[in-house]
This record gives sequence, C-alpha cells and structure tokens, in this order.
Amino acid sequence: MDMDRLRDLTRRRPVLVLMHAQSDPDALASAHLLLKAFGEGDIGTFSEMGHNAKRIAEELDIPVIIGPRPDDYKVIAAVDAVSPEMLSPDVEITPDLVVDHHLPHGSWDGALSFVEEDRPSCVEIVIDLLDGLGIALDRRDALIALTGMIADTARFRFANARTLMTAARLLEEGVDMSEVLAVVESEHCFDVSRRIAHLKALQRVEVRRAGDMLIASTSVSAFEGSAARILLQAGADVALVMSAKRNDGGRISGRAGPRAVARGVHLGRAMQSLAESMGGWGGGHAGAAGMSVPGGRLEEALVACGSRIAEQVSERGGNEDVDDVA
Repeated sequence: MDMDRLRDLTRRRPVLVLMHAQSDPDALASAHLLLKAFGEGDIGTFSEMGHNAKRIAEELDIPVIIGPRPDDYKVIAAVDAVSPEMLSPDVEITPDLVVDHHLPHGSWDGALSFVEEDRPSCVEIVIDLLDGLGIALDRRDALIALTGMIADTARFRFANARTLMTAARLLEEGVDMSEVLAVVESEHCFDVSRRIAHLKALQRVEVRRAGDMLIASTSVSAFEGSAARILLQAGADVALVMSAKRNDGGRISGRAGPRAVARGVHLGRAMQSLAESMGGWGGGHAGAAGMSVPGGRLEEALVACGSRIAEQVSERGGNEDVDDVA
C-alpha cells in the first residue's frame, strides 16, 4: 500500500521538501506539514518565494532555504508542483515523494505520488497523509495549514465540503478565523507597490469577448496573481496577467471566475499544453493556473492563451464570436 511505502520513506532522514518557483502560501503550508512527518530536514526552493508566502514565512517563523543542496539529504519530496520544471528549470530534480493537487503531468516517474486533482488545496492532502501516519497537528500547525487553505481557495470560494470539514477541524485546535485572516490579509499585503501594480494592471488592460464572456489581458512587473484577481473583481470572467522576470523569461498568471469554469474554461489544461508547445512549463486548476515561457515569446503566449480560452468556451457550446473591445 502507498501508506506503507510512505511510512517506510519517513524513516529515511533528513528530508528536503521542495516548493515550486514563486511558491505560494499553500505550498509553504504543505511543505511545513510534510516536514513534520519526517521530523528532520528542511524546506527549500530554488527561487525566491512569492510575496505572500515570504511574508507568512517571516511572520510565522517558518525557515526556508533558498537554493538548497539536494545531495545533502536522504529523501527529496516535492509539494504543490505539477512537474520537475516547476521546482527548477536549471537543477535536475528526481523526487522520491510528490504531493500535489494539479492536473497530473506524468513526469514524476518513479516517485511515490499522492496526487488528487479534485482537492482545492494541496495542504488538505498532506493533512490526510499525516492522519494516516498517526501524526497530530498542534495549534501552530493548524494556523499555518489554514493560511494555505484560505489563500488557495480564494477565501473558500473554491472550497468543497471536504475542505470546509478540514478547516472546521483545524479551528478546533484553538485557532480563531480572525487570527488566520489577520495573517493572510496583513496590511503588508496591500503596500504601495502592490496597489501600484493593481492600478497599472487596470490601466493596461485589453479586453476581448468570447460570446458573453470577457477575457481580460494585461501586464505588470510583479504581483501578477493578485492583479489577476483584481481584474475578476472589476468584471472580467477570465484574467490573464503577464510579467517579465529577469534571467527567467516570463510568467503568465491566470484566474477564471465560477461562471467561466462552469462554461468549460480550464486554465490548467490550456496553460500546460501551450507552455509545452513553446518550450516552457505550466499547469494548474480550472480557475487558477500559471505558465512560464522564454522571455522572447511572452507576448505571443499571452495572445495565444486568450485564444485557447475562447476555444474552450466555444467547444462547450458558447458562441465564440471573439472581438477586441478595449
């Protein structure tokens, strides 16, 4: 059984738990809890963490090694990453253990994998694994887990019944929801640089129609994920935000609202196939995904991604009727 294999694996220490590039709060929470299963090791990433994860790591005192040495560890685990390229495009990584909730990519050959695409957050899967190992969570663990869960479900908007039951159980550890939200929604989240990025995203936006669906595209230098959410709040059904990264090509973050997802939009599938065709990598969920491509093809990828989304709407019976409206 997989749990027996996992139990055997946790006896090999130390472990390096790797997060994806520009890691988010869900990846951080997943890594923290998975490390608890081994009892000895480190959390690592080969790039800077995302702004929110970095702030939460500092606030909740979660040590993270930037640029770890995999050879120093007996076990390599990967969390919240759809492929090895998401861990590092430069360092060849062969994980022994993978825990993820994205569309399966098929590139984790040989690893013990716990992949459940229907789980809104990765940390939920890790909690189930700890339950299977008989490892209890303390109050701090519950707080960290809830920050990841709330962040990845957009404040529970994409939660399902299992998510809410898990959250309720975590709150029983003595955590107050207002405390969790205070961490996730810290004033630092809305500092001047983030607000400027949001305003620039709105200023540069281009909108196209696919039937009665609005697909908004824009560019920022940072905070692309939160900028995409701002576009949804402004009325877009799908938001695509590109950001050029120094020495790392560029990245496109996508968000789709519930109406778009119900109409057949799946950003993860669109970005995964498109990124692979352009020499990059990508993936995610129906309503939230990302892709990285070589810098010279970033604008091309943004346009192509919008077209893929319009095709998905058309395939589900929507009148594609694509027009640029702004």
